[in-house]
Amino acid sequence: ASTRPNNSHRQASATTPWPMLVIMSALMLCVALPTEAAPLSLETLHFPNIDEAVGYTSASGLAVSYSPSGAKSLIIASLTNASILQYDFVSNTTARLIGGSGLVCSPEYDGDKMSIWSQIRPEGVEVINDHTILFADGMTGSRIVQLATTSSIVPFSPSTTIFAKPVGGPCNYTQKTTTNGANADTPIGPPEFTLYLADRSELLFTQFDSVVSVKNDKMTVYFGTPGNKGKRTHTYNKMDINRIVATTADPSQMVRVGDEIFIAERGMGIVRKINLTSGIASVAVGTFTTTWPPENCTTAAPCVINTTTMVAPRGLAALIDPDTNGIILFIGDASVGVIYRAHLATGRMFVVAGQLLRPGRRDGDIAVSQIGGVRQLSATSDTLYISDGRIRV
Repeated sequence: ASTRPNNSHRQASATTPWPMLVIMSALMLCVALPTEAAPLSLETLHFPNIDEAVGYTSASGLAVSYSPSGAKSLIIASLTNASILQYDFVSNTTARLIGGSGLVCSPEYDGDKMSIWSQIRPEGVEVINDHTILFADGMTGSRIVQLATTSSIVPFSPSTTIFAKPVGGPCNYTQKTTTNGANADTPIGPPEFTLYLADRSELLFTQFDSVVSVKNDKMTVYFGTPGNKGKRTHTYNKMDINRIVATTADPSQMVRVGDEIFIAERGMGIVRKINLTSGIASVAVGTFTTTWPPENCTTAAPCVINTTTMVAPRGLAALIDPDTNGIILFIGDASVGVIYRAHLATGRMFVVAGQLLRPGRRDGDIAVSQIGGVRQLSATSDTLYISDGRIRV
């Protein structure tokens, strides 16, 4: 991977010096990021001892973690093994941090008594800082669980891990629609992604028709209208609109860049941005409509971000272009097997990996590379990590 100035801090909170990413299904791929809109070359990561540690796994999410010394590791959410895993680049080893066996739901999940062997259904995973992980758990009472260690080093140590549940109800609950002012321990629907805003002490998590905020142990609707799932025909969404008046469908990975939050909305076919100060939601990329076949957005014939049709954008990562200081969004479309690169400053958009409408698992350059159903993306200054469901060992 090429070395470039690291301007990715603009997308993170004040205490989070690396980019937050997002997650989901089939291969885990590593790609070097060019400065310009050139296509990416894909390479599947192989984990030497993952079969010994946890067996075969299907990745639902991933995030990049850095220690205070700068050592890098990958935090991986596995659906098949119901586990959170960590791959340490320094030692070239993979270890299970949590999950893999045990009861589906039990008192083990309350507070710091959570067992590393308890069964979970992890979706998106997020690294908050060098000792804290958040992940969305869709199985155990559909709660979000915060995973932390007593040490600020990487790799995370299962023997020193403590647990907390910032939001979600008890076992054997009846799912409820989120209401403003509800206690954080109120039952919720299955979450998929989280975004922690450290400078605001606020946790955002997705529901199928909204994004919910948790602050001071209370839940409020942050974006969307619970009980009124968005449709692509809702024309008022095309205008700049207050975030709590807008409707959404299947909001997915979220990233923060400065004073703006970007949300991939796979049910609406767009990426939306929300200004944290004004609360205004506007369309950053996409058009709500679905033309067929989708445009291929080649380097020779780029698309325009406000007229391009996407089918189901799910994975999302952001970087700052060191040449223009503008925002670059990497968008993984879960339905058509491609990664888009959208330059917000120029309004241009390119397919940089995968074959449109030809999903698969093939490595290589843009002429041959194939991607499955993208779940989550994570970006550093020079590398894009893609989880599309399978880690080959």
